[in-house]
Amino acid sequence: MATNAVTPAPDADLAVVATKRQYPDLSEKVRSDLLILNRDLQLEARLIDDLLDLTRISTGKISLRRETTDVHSLMRSVIQLCQRDVDRRQIDLSLRFEALHSQVLGDTGRLQQVFWNLLSNANQVLRRPLLVGEVA
Repeated sequence: MATNAVTPAPDADLAVVATKRQYPDLSEKVRSDLLILNRDLQLEARLIDDLLDLTRISTGKISLRRETTDVHSLMRSVIQLCQRDVDRRQIDLSLRFEALHSQVLGDTGRLQQVFWNLLSNANQVLRRPLLVGEVA
């Protein structure tokens, strides 16, 4: 990922590492929150980087990192990122991971962005129980 003035990913990584080093007695909850914050910053930085390079997107030259990834694990990760908002809004989030083949070939970061955007948007508009269907 290219880095520019508005994509703070490397600085965020350093800040998280420095915080963990400076405060070695952080609770497991705070350490978990730092990890979530770091992942969220990485996703946001990548999205901003892509949006800033409109020429690459409009010409279809956006690069994809094709790799095998587990969609179930990806969804669990996204749920963890959004869990505080879900809890705050008192949305009943139910999941069923029943896909027999949950491995896909795709860009893990972009898939995570898509899932995060869907869940985040749903979280903002729904006021009733939210059911995320089978990941297949």
